[in-house]
Amino acid sequence: MTTAALPGVLDPAVIEDPYPFYARLRREAPVWEVPGTGAHLVSSWALVADALERQEDFLGQGPADRPADRRPRS
Repeated sequence: MTTAALPGVLDPAVIEDPYPFYARLRREAPVWEVPGTGAHLVSSWALVADALERQEDFLGQGPADRPADRRPRS
């Protein structure tokens, strides 16, 4: 699935009723990079629990740890 196929997480329709958006994420893109942010949304409890158990695999991967030329522009 391409990120263009999904509405933005802050899309008014998603804010009004987020359940279809998150259900689709769980089915099609359980770990989804939020476009333009470098942040990832994890959409199931099982994957969140897995990530919490393996924090060392994910530490240092946030926007503040990227070279300045790769950080999203505000």
